[in-house]
Amino acid sequence: MGELELYAPQLVERARRELARQQAAELVAVGQQAALELIAQGRVSLTMVEPTNFVAARVQAGEWIADCPAPDCQNAEFVSEKDPRRRGVAGSRWLPFLEFVCTVCGARCPIQWPADAEEIIAVLDRRPNPMTRNWWPAGAKLAVLTGTPTGQTVADLLAENAEHGVR
Repeated sequence: MGELELYAPQLVERARRELARQQAAELVAVGQQAALELIAQGRVSLTMVEPTNFVAARVQAGEWIADCPAPDCQNAEFVSEKDPRRRGVAGSRWLPFLEFVCTVCGARCPIQWPADAEEIIAVLDRRPNPMTRNWWPAGAKLAVLTGTPTGQTVADLLAENAEHGVR
């Protein structure tokens, strides 16, 4: 019974995340339809920021963040709920946000999470220095410009840990 008690919360959490991803996709579709209707009526009230209509979550210093998609905004925001006193602390419990909201320019859009977000952060949390706990989605422009690896798999991160003596 003890095994079931440990497994059930994980199963519920994964089901909740999958439902949240499905709801985000539905929200994007509704938002796109509303934007098209406003444009057709000549009442544009939305700022189009990216043709992709989402921001990709990434890890910086052990925290899930996303960069604002607005072309003139240089802001990034935390995209997971976590006790502020636990930010940067390895192994802290976190919950992903569904929507990115920029506190600087007000841009809003859904967040694209990697399917293996939990595993990525678990591997990065093993690193003793928070400044080395970083992960970029595949093709992230800023990372590519700076020569930083993008789209690393969990296996890639484990290998990188092993290279530096982190288990």
